[in-house]
Amino acid sequence: MYTLIMKKPQLIILFFCFYINAFGQTPGGFKLTGTMFRNSNTVGYRYVLLDVSKLPIDVVVHKVTLKRSLSTYPKPTDLTIEVYNILFNQKDLAVFSVMPSLFSKNPTWKKINIDTISNSMISITQLHTLMQSKFVTYPLKEKGRLDRLKYYNYILIFKKDDGYYCNTTDCFTEFLTIDDNEKEVVMPTGFKLNLKAKMLSIAEYESDYRRRHGEYSSNFFNDKNSYFNDDVKDGPRLNLSYVIEYQNKKSYKFWLLDQFYRNNINAERGMDRFIFQPGVGIIGAAYEFFMRDLANYWYHLPQAPNKIIKGSVEDKKYYNLTPYFSEYDPILLDYLNEDVIKYLSIEKL
Repeated sequence: MYTLIMKKPQLIILFFCFYINAFGQTPGGFKLTGTMFRNSNTVGYRYVLLDVSKLPIDVVVHKVTLKRSLSTYPKPTDLTIEVYNILFNQKDLAVFSVMPSLFSKNPTWKKINIDTISNSMISITQLHTLMQSKFVTYPLKEKGRLDRLKYYNYILIFKKDDGYYCNTTDCFTEFLTIDDNEKEVVMPTGFKLNLKAKMLSIAEYESDYRRRHGEYSSNFFNDKNSYFNDDVKDGPRLNLSYVIEYQNKKSYKFWLLDQFYRNNINAERGMDRFIFQPGVGIIGAAYEFFMRDLANYWYHLPQAPNKIIKGSVEDKKYYNLTPYFSEYDPILLDYLNEDVIKYLSIEKL
């Protein structure tokens, strides 16, 4: 029985590799490893050690599992994301989103000897110091570029009873901080969660943008709108759109206004939309640059049955938000309706 269990995953991986090679390339920015950045020799990694048994008194950690269900036949295909929220002083938030891959519907981990990576490893306390330094220096105008505080080269080292484990699938990291400034924010900053800002939804923004320009902004990516958006010339904007109730707890929905670039991996966008719950962190999110191509790949795997239940406009329950939104495009509707991948579970570690 043990031998059979070991051989089955190997056969599946070989089949996936054959499928990718047969069609010439992987979807989007994915590599033959099944990931975008993980397991690449060209990326310099930084390892963050998370030992929940030794957390500083002012640090709270929650693991939130998100589930994206694809309507495949005879049963749905579920892709899961593990979001690790590390909250410092109920103010500064480090978000580690560990993703599925082309080979695995769930994030994967492997046991590791931390002595081999000691020179590249930082503690939770050192992580917070690094975050605070980056908040102060944002943006790095003297270097002629903007550090968006979003990264794909951080690896989470998780301490378990039997040793240390690191993620072997992609991990996307973001540094955020809570800002309760009651003054109206004219130009929201890309890393600040202003819980008292004037609310602006995506539908409202795109409606106004289309009145002015005759088309949608490049915050929504398609083949027609790769032009630059002057609204983000000073950097990304993180907008508060709604205040909502989740299980009798107040939560805040934010969306990112930034640039989508044609023929480029947009990993520095990070989370396009997310729901923030005070005291916990991110409990729902959308990762368009990553999940759109990954979900489409799993949806159309060659070994899937011929009968696939495909979504339709009617299934989306489309409502004509304004006269300016007339296209029947499910992806566009998800964007305008600020759709996020919802949580399956929330666990305090």
